[in-house]
Amino acid sequence: MRSLKKSVLFVTTYDPQSQSWGGASWVDTRIIDDLSSTFEVRIFAIVQDASLTRSPVPLEIKARPAAAASTILRMVFLREPYQEAKFRFSRSWKQRRADLTSEIRINPPDLIVTSQWPGLLMAEQAGLYPNLHIAHNVDTVLAENFDPAIFHAIRNVARMREREKGLLRRPVAIAAISRSDARRISDWGIPARPISIPLTVRPATRPSTFALGFIGKTSWPPNRTAIDGLVGDLLPILKSRLGSDAPRIILAGRGSEQWANSPGVEAWGEVAELDRFYRSIDLVVIPRTGTTTGISVKLMEAVEHGICVIAPSNLIEDAGSPPGCIPADTIPEMATAVVDFSRSQNRLSHCEPTEHGSVIGRISARDLLEELALGDNL
Repeated sequence: MRSLKKSVLFVTTYDPQSQSWGGASWVDTRIIDDLSSTFEVRIFAIVQDASLTRSPVPLEIKARPAAAASTILRMVFLREPYQEAKFRFSRSWKQRRADLTSEIRINPPDLIVTSQWPGLLMAEQAGLYPNLHIAHNVDTVLAENFDPAIFHAIRNVARMREREKGLLRRPVAIAAISRSDARRISDWGIPARPISIPLTVRPATRPSTFALGFIGKTSWPPNRTAIDGLVGDLLPILKSRLGSDAPRIILAGRGSEQWANSPGVEAWGEVAELDRFYRSIDLVVIPRTGTTTGISVKLMEAVEHGICVIAPSNLIEDAGSPPGCIPADTIPEMATAVVDFSRSQNRLSHCEPTEHGSVIGRISARDLLEELALGDNL
């Protein structure tokens, strides 16, 4: 018997069940779980698990000279932005595009949702016009901040901006997980709404000694910047102000081992159990200053584990101002917040969740999709 729920095809970059892919999967998992309460959701992941294919779509090409060369040639001669060229050279990308077309033909959904830039790019190349796109970042901002000099020389940022604008005009509606990104996209003349990420907040188990923490793969430039700020800038100030009472810093995530020999730092590398990391810390500190895009998933993840977060006010606001966050916009302000936290007689009281299983933030992707399903004009 056919389900009475409308069917949704959710096209995204990674298999959301594979948490090894980090923040993007974390976000998608929570959105899909929320959508599933109203819709029958099928997932189309562009990057298949390695157990399902011999040649998955490549995401990182720096260590593959042939792939890097093909990407540069496409950028030069076809004038594609890097974030498009690095996918389109791949035979695996072409195969997944054919798989998506076949999926739509054999089992057409009532609604199509794309999530992240590659999902929208593949939908366009399959000739699809999604009902809803969920922007995790504005990729033009990433290009502006992290492109190497050679990309600036061939005007990659300008190409990326025009390509991204063109793609974002295809869906019926645009949602962004960041307030700032919703504003950026709207400023391009493309209406976009910030959405909430459903969270289940739970009390945390506190460690016996005072510790700060940060978790994230270091290949992601904002994470590396944050770790450099923690170890190189914040920790020396805390040692000068707190002396022997200064907290340890626990770093976790792929690539964090390179800080293993830094005084006052424990570097765990990739961890299999998130709960173990959060049981070992009192605070997450995120010194990501300057222009940002997307949300800090590590901020949201810490909140979900009942851990207080010290972060710039714009990161907190972009995430929907969840409880248990302490705004601090500079390294000295963060140091003062850590010191005040450490000396507070009841330092944990304002970090405890006020409601178990609460949903924090703004309108949800599910609400937006319900409006679309009913034919409402966003």
